[in-house]
Amino acid sequence: DVFYNGEKVGEHCIELIVNGEVLVEIRSNPDSLELAEAQTKTYMKVAGLTRGLLVDFGEEQMIDGLKRISL
Repeated sequence: DVFYNGEKVGEHCIELIVNGEVLVEIRSNPDSLELAEAQTKTYMKVAGLTRGLLVDFGEEQMIDGLKRISL
């Protein structure tokens, strides 16, 4: 859960952490890559991780849907 000024304002769900080192965020919507990247970075910060992988199954080719993210 996400709290602001003591009130619950939302939820976040980390989908997959590999070897305790890499956060994997899975998407199927190519519309807002910038938003997905920002959300993945937020999840990484919350989890205390510096490496992430954004996987977007909404792309025509799989290679186009992979984005490596570092903090």
